[in-house]
Amino acid sequence: NNKGYVTGLQNSSRVGSITAAENRDRRIIYEALATQNKLGGNGLLEVQKAFAEVQHEKAGPGDMVQSASGDWKKKSS
Repeated sequence: NNKGYVTGLQNSSRVGSITAAENRDRRIIYEALATQNKLGGNGLLEVQKAFAEVQHEKAGPGDMVQSASGDWKKKSS
């Protein structure tokens, strides 16, 4: 999503548990990066935004991506 986390686009308990586990791990990594780089109070948000941008760029054609405004769409290229 636009905050650097995984969003399950299918409503199932399995998808929910997988995305929750992945997002817990990502949060730990993001917090560690913000702390190690002494990014201050907005550090976590900066790290989340950077990772969201990278994941958006890495998404393939047809993958669902979320814009900064929160809209979901299939990536065209």
